[in-house]
Amino acid sequence: MEGSSAQEQDTAVYAVFRDFQGRRLALIKALTTDFEEFQKQCDPDKKEDLCLYGHPDGKWEVKPPVEDVPPDIPEPFRGINCPRDGNNWLLSVAVASDTWLIAVAFHLGAVRIFGKANRNSLFTMINELPTLFDIVSGNAKEKAKGKPPDRNPSRKRFNPSAQAGCSRSSSRSKGAKGKERLSSDDEECGACGGRESHEDWICCDLCSNWFHDLCVNITPHQAEQAEGYECPYCLLLMLK
Repeated sequence: MEGSSAQEQDTAVYAVFRDFQGRRLALIKALTTDFEEFQKQCDPDKKEDLCLYGHPDGKWEVKPPVEDVPPDIPEPFRGINCPRDGNNWLLSVAVASDTWLIAVAFHLGAVRIFGKANRNSLFTMINELPTLFDIVSGNAKEKAKGKPPDRNPSRKRFNPSAQAGCSRSSSRSKGAKGKERLSSDDEECGACGGRESHEDWICCDLCSNWFHDLCVNITPHQAEQAEGYECPYCLLLMLK
């Protein structure tokens, strides 16, 4: 019984972490690839305070805070539609969103009655990922600066479904046309931190990080047709 209980707790920890990953991915999209649309929705002329929500399915939403008291989960920072001060506003939203993500994750952990070991495991997994502030400020991509672009098209794409029968023990394996492909066992998505083997991946020419196509809003067709690819975070750095 004790072994079964421990296994259930481990499963619960991963469930909370997956929830965290989905919400985090949603907020990353709002602050990077979907930034123009996010900025439009944060209208300073609106009288009501607005909040930025990230949902577990990877979608984000700007809306007033919920009226339920107490709310089902901790509420995000209110008033993101305040008068803006350029990049400081974006960084403030990122910091507030980081705080909210942690609050939601540990709220869900408390609901599931996590003990010390489970809380520590959850925090360790979360701490392995760059914060939203790190991503928006460029701290998570400092290694991209001064690094020569990798324009080798043979390592740009990875499609696990085209790899049936390939050995997953090696970090690189040759595809059907001799293209060098990535093994999903040893690489994390630079956006969500996931290693899902069923997703299509693309490699950034500037920072050499791999991303799920879905996480950076690119279709497989667009990725295959592109001669080069720069991820949203490197593009954000170049705009600064």
